[in-house]
Amino acid sequence: MKCHAAGYATVSSLTFRCDCDPERGCFAIPKRAAATLAHRETHLQVGGIKIRELRDREECCGFGGMFSVKFPHISASMLEDKMTRIKESGAEVVVANDCGCLMQIGGGLSRAGAKIETRHLAQVLASR
Repeated sequence: MKCHAAGYATVSSLTFRCDCDPERGCFAIPKRAAATLAHRETHLQVGGIKIRELRDREECCGFGGMFSVKFPHISASMLEDKMTRIKESGAEVVVANDCGCLMQIGGGLSRAGAKIETRHLAQVLASR
């Protein structure tokens, strides 16, 4: 089985980019951390899609709202590291549930000419 959605190409492998804040424990709010893990578990249950583990997944992509504006060189370096990890995963699609991360990663991958797409977790789940 493969994942299909109107307007999207078939997806056979993806990697899941978790929110970095609860992953690193920046917000010691058990509900938020539990929600992130629940999203990941739900995501893993989407049948027919090979999940590619993202090395150093807890590392931020460098967006962080105004962080990317105030510190563009640091943000760009963080994004480069994240894109390297994404490419290493071999995934066709990066899935996240944070729109800022999707915008940062998607823009970086596009500028780099990578053939890796970005999608919101809701898009993947709705396509099932």
